[in-house]
Amino acid sequence: MPQPVFEDEQYLRVRYDRVPASQSALIATVLIHHPPVNALSSRVLEALARAFEHLEHHEEVRAVVLSARATTSFSAGADIRELLGGLNEPTEARALVAKAHALLAGIEAMDKPVVAAIDGPALGGGCELAMACHFRIGNARTRMGQPEINLFLPPAFGGTQRLPRLVEAALAEPLTSLPIALGWLLCGRLIRADIAKDGGLLDEVVTGSTDVLSRARLLAAQCARGTQNPVAETRAFRRQQRAQWDTPDALDWSEIEQDPYLQQCLAQARHVGRGRVAETIVELVRTGLEEGIETGLAAEADAFTRFVLDPEHGGKKGIRLFLDKRSPALPLRRRPQFSAAELKRLEDEYWLLPIGSPFIPGVTPLPQMQYAWSVVKNPATGEPEHGPPKEQETEIILEVPRPKPNEALLYVLASELNRTDVSTITGLPSSVFDLHDEDEHVTGSGGLGLIAELGEAVQAEGRLQVGELVVIYPGRRELLDPRDGEEPMMSRFIHQGYETPDGTHQQFMLVQGPQCLPLPAGVPLEAAGSFLVAAGTAYRGLINALEIQPGKRVLVEDAGCDADRWTVKLGLTLGVKATSLTPNEAHATAMRELGAGAINREAKGLADCFTPIPADPGHWGEWQTRGETWLAAVRTANDRTLVDYAVSHADAPGFARSFQALAEGGTLALQSTAENEVMAFLGKPGKADPADMLQRAGLRPCETVVIYYGMTGEEDDDATGQKLLAAAQAARARLAVITRTQAQRERVHALELGDALVGILSIEALEQRAPKFLWGKTPQGLPDSRTDSTNGKAARREFIQRTLSPLAEALGQLLRQSNCPSGAPDLIIERARQDTLALSTLLVRPHTGRIVYCEEMAQQRYSFYALSISKDQRRILMPSARIVGTHLCSAAEAEAVRRLIETGIIEVPAVHLFDWRECPMAHQAIWENRLASATGGTDKAMLNHALPGAGLKNTDELAVRWSSQKMQRGR
Repeated sequence: MPQPVFEDEQYLRVRYDRVPASQSALIATVLIHHPPVNALSSRVLEALARAFEHLEHHEEVRAVVLSARATTSFSAGADIRELLGGLNEPTEARALVAKAHALLAGIEAMDKPVVAAIDGPALGGGCELAMACHFRIGNARTRMGQPEINLFLPPAFGGTQRLPRLVEAALAEPLTSLPIALGWLLCGRLIRADIAKDGGLLDEVVTGSTDVLSRARLLAAQCARGTQNPVAETRAFRRQQRAQWDTPDALDWSEIEQDPYLQQCLAQARHVGRGRVAETIVELVRTGLEEGIETGLAAEADAFTRFVLDPEHGGKKGIRLFLDKRSPALPLRRRPQFSAAELKRLEDEYWLLPIGSPFIPGVTPLPQMQYAWSVVKNPATGEPEHGPPKEQETEIILEVPRPKPNEALLYVLASELNRTDVSTITGLPSSVFDLHDEDEHVTGSGGLGLIAELGEAVQAEGRLQVGELVVIYPGRRELLDPRDGEEPMMSRFIHQGYETPDGTHQQFMLVQGPQCLPLPAGVPLEAAGSFLVAAGTAYRGLINALEIQPGKRVLVEDAGCDADRWTVKLGLTLGVKATSLTPNEAHATAMRELGAGAINREAKGLADCFTPIPADPGHWGEWQTRGETWLAAVRTANDRTLVDYAVSHADAPGFARSFQALAEGGTLALQSTAENEVMAFLGKPGKADPADMLQRAGLRPCETVVIYYGMTGEEDDDATGQKLLAAAQAARARLAVITRTQAQRERVHALELGDALVGILSIEALEQRAPKFLWGKTPQGLPDSRTDSTNGKAARREFIQRTLSPLAEALGQLLRQSNCPSGAPDLIIERARQDTLALSTLLVRPHTGRIVYCEEMAQQRYSFYALSISKDQRRILMPSARIVGTHLCSAAEAEAVRRLIETGIIEVPAVHLFDWRECPMAHQAIWENRLASATGGTDKAMLNHALPGAGLKNTDELAVRWSSQKMQRGR
C-alpha cells in the first residue's frame, strides 16, 4: 500500500512528505494537537511515544520534524490539572515521569535527526521535550523556560539534567554556564528566543519571511538526502555529548554557589515559601553532573514524586495558588549592575549616551544601552516596588532595541508627564505588572521624538524619514488584523507606556509607524508632544462616542486631569454648552475661565449626594431623593434642563450622579477607570418596542444574539421573552437563549424559531454540571478597588471563575465561528428585573458589542465592571438613555486633533519643562495635586531628555542649537 500523507489520532497528526530528488526518502512532521496550549498529559505522552517508535522503525522516514498544529503554543508543559487531581499516589507520579523520560530518551537516541520547530512558548515539559531533539529552531515569538518552580515543583522530564548541559556546551565554561543555567531553573521566567539561542536552548532563530516550520522541514529534507547541514553537524555533536553525560564531573561548587544572582534567587525563594524546592533543584543539577545523567534523572523522578504529592510545600499547594492566580512572585531575571565608574566608561566609549546629548543619525553612534525612568521589582521579594514617586521611581539602564519591519526607533527629546504615570508608579488602583512579565516598567505615554532608525516596511511606505521630528501617539495595535477596518481599537489595541512596559521616559523607544505623527506647525517643540493623550481621548469621547451636536448640553466630570480640560475646550469649540463637575472650587474657577459652567461637588448641599448606590433595594429611593439637590444644580447651570450628554470617569458616585443628570434620550460616555471598579446606576423610566430597540442597536442579519428567558421567577411561558425572541428572529439574527430551568428550556424548544435558534443553555443544568458555578451574584457591595485593590482583585477573580467562565465556555460552544473563535455574541438582550449586567458586559464582543434593554427599568439598580464598558468600548442601550464606552483614541483621531491645533481652532497650553533628574519630583507633584505650584503656575509638564532649550519650532532650529552645544561626557 502507498504511504498515506496523514496519520491522525486524538492528540497528534503525522504528515509524510516525499523528499525531492530522492526515490524513497520521506520526512515525517509530528504535530501536537491538544488545545489550547498543547499540554503534555499522560495520553499525549503515550501518543508521542507510539509515533516516535513507529517512525524509528519506518525505513523510508529519514528525518523527523516535531512541532504543534494550529495553536499559539508549542507546548506549555505537563497538564497541571492532571498533576493536581490525577496524581494521588507515588506510583502514579512515577509512572508519569517514567513515560516522559522514556519518550525523551528515545527521541534523543534516534538514529534519525529530529528537528523541533518551536513557534510560540515551549515551557516546562514542552521545553524539556524540545531539548531532547537534536536541533531546535525558534522565531521572534518563541519563549523557552522551566517555570515549574512557580508551582512549587522541580522539573520532571529531564530539565535539571539536559538544560545545564546544553548551556555548558554553548558557553564552554562551567563556572560561567552553570550559574546561568541554575538561574533559569530557579527564576522560572520566560526566556526570549535570542537569549535562548545564546544559551544553547535554541540552535537557530529564523527572521524575516522565513517560517519556522518550513525552515525545519527544509533542513530535515536535506538530512534525508544525505546533505551535510547544521542539523547533521549538531546531531553528531549531540551523540558525542550524550556519551559523555554519564561520566561524573568534579566541579568547584563552592565558587558556583557564591554567584550573587543564585544567592538572590535562593533567598527570594525562601522568602515566598519555595525554599525547599529551590534547594532541591540545585541539588538535582549537582547530583547529575557529579554522578552522571542517569543518576540525575532518577533523582529528579524521586524529587518530583515527593513534591507533587506534598500539600504543604509542593505541587498540591503551588498548583492551586497558580489556578487561583495567587502564586507568590518569582525572582527577578539576571541583569547587569553598573558602578558610577563603569557608567562613565560606557559613556566615553559611546555604549551609553549622556542625557541631553544631541543625536544625529549616521553621525552619532547608536548606543547599545540607555537611561530610563522606571518602577521596578524588589530583588529580595520579587514584588513590585510601588509607592510615592519620589521614593519608588528609579533610574535604570536598559538595552536599546532595534526596530522590526513596521517599527521606528525614536530618540525621545521630551516626554509627557501625566496621571497615568503616577498610577503606574503608585500601583493604584492596580499594578501594571499584572499586565506583563518584565521586571521593570518604563513609564510615560506621549511625547516628542526624532526618528533614529526605520524598519524596512516603514521605509518602503515613504511617509517618514530618518532624522525627522515626530509627535509620539501612544496607541499600539496589531497592524495586520483584518478587524482593523471595522474598528482600529479591535485589533489588540494597547496603551503604550501603561499597558506595556516601554513608555516614553527613556532615551530610545520603539513605536509602530502609525504612531509617528507630524509636528503641528508653529507650536513650540516642548508643547508639540504634550497634547495627544489628553486631547485625543477628549476628541474620541465627544466625536466618536457621543456624536455631539451643536447647541446641546454636556456634563464633564473633572478629576483634575488634562483630558477633562480638553473635553471642555473641545466641547465649547464644537458649539456645545459645557458644565464641569469639579472636585473643588479652585477647579470650578478654572473651568469658568475657559467659558464653561461649573458645579463644585463639595459645595454646601451637594457633598452628601456623591455616595455609592446602596446594595439594599430599600435604600434606593432615599439615594435618588438625596440627588434632587444635585439635579437642581444641574438645571440651574443648564437653563433649567438636564443634560444631553455626560462624560464620566472620575469615580463610581460621580458616574451614578452623572447618569442621573441625563435628560430623556441622553448618552453617557464612560472613559477608562480602575480595572476592578464597579459602576452602578438606577434605571430611568421608559420602555420600548423590541424591534425598535434592535433597530437602534443596528442589528444586522446573521449577527449572534443572546436572550435571557424566564430568569427572575416568571412562569415557563415568558410572554415578554417570546416577544424578544420573535423580534430577533425577524431581524434574521442567530439566536442563543439562556433559561433559568430545564422546563423553560423545553418551552423555548417548542417555539417555532427554526434555523434562527443556535442553542439553549439552562442555568439549572449548568449548576448540575459545574457545582462551583454561582448564578445570580452581582458585583454590588464588592470592595472599592481604589482603596482596597487586593480584595477588589480577589472579588473580581471569584466572579470570573465562578460565574463568567463556566457560562462563557458553554455559550462559546454554541456560538463559536471562524471569525469569532471565542463565541462571544454580538448583542445581548437583557431583562430589566435582573442585574446581570456585569456578566453581559463581559460576555458580549468587545468594541462592537451591545447590551439592549426593552422593558421598564425605573427604580432598578444595575452594575458592571467599568473597564468592560470603557476600555472595551461596549454599549448599553436603554429605552430612555445610553451608556457608551470610550478609550484613548485612534491614530486618525489624534491626527484630527493635530489639525485643529495647527489651524488655530484650539490652542495648546503652555508647558513647563522639567529636567531629566527631576522626573520623580515632578510625578510626586502631580500625585499631590500641586503641579501648578511646582511649575510656577503651569498646569502641563514635560520631561526634558535632549531639548537644548524652550521655544524651538522645527528640526532646523533644533539642528542649529545642537550644533553649538558641546556633547557632555559623564553624569
